[in-house]
Amino acid sequence: MRPLPRVGAGPASFRRRSDRLARAAVGVLLAVGLATPALAQLETPFDTDLGGWVVQGDNVYFWNDVDGNPGGCMEIDDAASGPWSVALCPPEWTGDWSALTPLDSLSYDAKHVPSAGQNGGPPYIFRIEGPGGAAEYRQTGFPADTWNHFSAPIDPAAWTLRSGTWNDLIENVVLLTVAAEMISGDEIVFLDNIRLTGNPLPPFRECETEDFELNVFGWIAESGGITHVPDDGDPGAHLRFQESGGSGRLLAPAWYLGDWSSMNGTGAIAFSFYLETVPVAGREVRVELAGPGGSAYVSLPSDDLLPVRRLWRPLSWPLDSSTWTVTSGTWAALLADVQEFAISADVATGNDRWGIDNLSRGAAGCVAAPANPIQFHLPDYSVCGYIPFRGASALARNPQDGGLYTLVNVSATSGGGVYPLTGPDAGVRWHSYSSPIGLVFTADGDGFATENNAGILHRFVGAESTSVWANTFSSGDDDPAGLVVAPPGFDGPNVSAGDLLIADHGNSGPDNIWAVTPEIANSERIVVPDPGSVDWYDLTTDGNTVWAVDQLDDDVMTVIHPDGTTSPLTLSQNVVNSRAVAFDSGQGYLYSVQTTGTLGLYRIHPGTGDVALVATGFGTFGSGNLEIDAGNRRLWIADDSQSRVWEICLPSVVAVGDPDLAVSGLALSLRPHPIAKDTQIAFQLPRASDVRIDILDLAGRRVRTIRPGELPAGPAQVRWDARSETGGRVAAGVYFVRVEAAGEVRTHKAVVLR
Repeated sequence: MRPLPRVGAGPASFRRRSDRLARAAVGVLLAVGLATPALAQLETPFDTDLGGWVVQGDNVYFWNDVDGNPGGCMEIDDAASGPWSVALCPPEWTGDWSALTPLDSLSYDAKHVPSAGQNGGPPYIFRIEGPGGAAEYRQTGFPADTWNHFSAPIDPAAWTLRSGTWNDLIENVVLLTVAAEMISGDEIVFLDNIRLTGNPLPPFRECETEDFELNVFGWIAESGGITHVPDDGDPGAHLRFQESGGSGRLLAPAWYLGDWSSMNGTGAIAFSFYLETVPVAGREVRVELAGPGGSAYVSLPSDDLLPVRRLWRPLSWPLDSSTWTVTSGTWAALLADVQEFAISADVATGNDRWGIDNLSRGAAGCVAAPANPIQFHLPDYSVCGYIPFRGASALARNPQDGGLYTLVNVSATSGGGVYPLTGPDAGVRWHSYSSPIGLVFTADGDGFATENNAGILHRFVGAESTSVWANTFSSGDDDPAGLVVAPPGFDGPNVSAGDLLIADHGNSGPDNIWAVTPEIANSERIVVPDPGSVDWYDLTTDGNTVWAVDQLDDDVMTVIHPDGTTSPLTLSQNVVNSRAVAFDSGQGYLYSVQTTGTLGLYRIHPGTGDVALVATGFGTFGSGNLEIDAGNRRLWIADDSQSRVWEICLPSVVAVGDPDLAVSGLALSLRPHPIAKDTQIAFQLPRASDVRIDILDLAGRRVRTIRPGELPAGPAQVRWDARSETGGRVAAGVYFVRVEAAGEVRTHKAVVLR
């Protein structure tokens, strides 16, 4: 068995013998109704190398220099089982075939030497496909141990159309495959003298982009395989490359090739890239160009690739000679006829696995802009950014460093664990956990994560340490999920302010709400026993009240009381299979997600249960995938299959003197503002009502509660002396004044000066 060589851009790779005058003559003859074969011809005789052909399937293939018909040939040692082996053409065979006539033909010679009796035949001899359709040419009855000649006229009557139309197909043929296996058993196959009478014309455009949403037509894998993955892209679908040995390369379709001279010094090659295998020093991601005029490459050293396997990384290289290393010929001559455009990432000790998305090749301004599928159904919301992270589920902000963190809810060996999304370690796994589902940080920055199914609560401090903090939840019920820190005053028989509250969506056991003391390991105890017919998933708080969502009760949200009782918040419409909830202390709304049917982000009034659809267009949601920064008016929502943590700009909090935004019937203002010493909280009551006023910090923690009692309908004023619950002066900064009265909630931003 000969070793598998690197299939490169050798001399035989450029056997396109185009004859523009002959093509023009054919056009004239066709115009007067004569069916005349094209005068140019493509052929690969395999006398010196493989000519750019590659083979996919369960096999080993290589150039054989003596056993051809005559001379050299391609040899395929095919295994007894596995997918059918097919030879894939180099880029110059693809393009516009519409000038070819029924007198033109596609042909090759093949000999197969089976190790046992013949068993069946290949599904086709030739297959062509493109955006306009696909067609196959079939032939049966070919003996073993001798050379057979296969020839197919370029005539729709001879081909079986699999999709589309013949005319649309041959206008842009992006892939030609040739049978490289003749029986379904073990055999050796020799291929030689592949010919096409005619010379396809590559459809060249100065700006070419590809987002891989529909397919990976025309792309060819060398020493590997490619897959069209419908999700996990940047965003949406993407192309995944899996190396199978040697130095695998990805070859671009023919329409990317041609004369690039106009882009010299002004154009660029760019794409989004992710790496699943761990890089080692001294390796690189490389883009290679080759043609009759020379060859060149540009690279990104593996040292520049962080140990990140979850973040999409944008890469871009300008098309100027100072950026590229020219290995033969000249830069100008190369760009005059680019016949090969390849991407490789030989960065690991084993077989590499990587993906690309949003590829562009062209002049200035040629960009494959990532899609934004989010549609908003309420005013004043917008996408103001995103983090291209693959597989994000639960989200949480750390109040100590202000960073955003996420969990990847898969096995530890597949990348499960906790990851920073911002900061210097963005995308680097801090700790490995199996199927983590809930995440929260305490005020001092300690992190806590729950493991689904395993019944484990982990405590971690930065990237330095992690330990099991609780693992004695209900027997037979090992599914702790979402967490929240109990707010001030949330004191009961089994819970105190500052404890962790944990939603348990028990699989085979009871569904309880648990409490754990952050400073004491194995301190878990039940706060709310299983009330029956619930499946808790997530919790949130406004600094006073705690709400829980479960995926069984679509029409209610549950208020959790510290004494272990609960009360329903009836919703005006169902939010189906909700697994996440978060509170915005800026405007006083709850937010939740629907994870079944049309995925959506919903806004919920905590007093009335009124539900409003905010946004749709998401891919898939995990659990606990919401987080809010009320002070900066940001909401993050993790969208797993879109490889996005969307950053959504929330509506602004009302400023002094602004009209009421109809969050409630209260007309709330502060005078004076900003606050130096004290302020009057002024509001309008639509009817007589008991009034509660909470002062919250930026993290949503309750600083002070003022209870003026029942007040009559009409204007009212309550003084706040800028002091906390303990009587001390609050620090300078931003706070929120939240007024709850008459079943309504109104929030106003307050700036305290010192």
